[in-house]
Amino acid sequence: MSGNGAVETYTVAPKSEYALAVVSLAEQDDLRASGLIVGISPADVTIGMAVQLVWLERKGNPVPAFRPA
Repeated sequence: MSGNGAVETYTVAPKSEYALAVVSLAEQDDLRASGLIVGISPADVTIGMAVQLVWLERKGNPVPAFRPA
């Protein structure tokens, strides 16, 4: 899996520093993943924006997230 994709939809909770997005992955038309969008202000996230999978560590566990490609 390449981890390349595009933002399908997203939401931002009040006072949050991240957007939570559903991302359409490049490998398959109907394959989706969800995760935080990091490395960009939530106000700058857009539908269709190209993103790349990254892994964050939270409490010692890997957590999928996405950054602008």
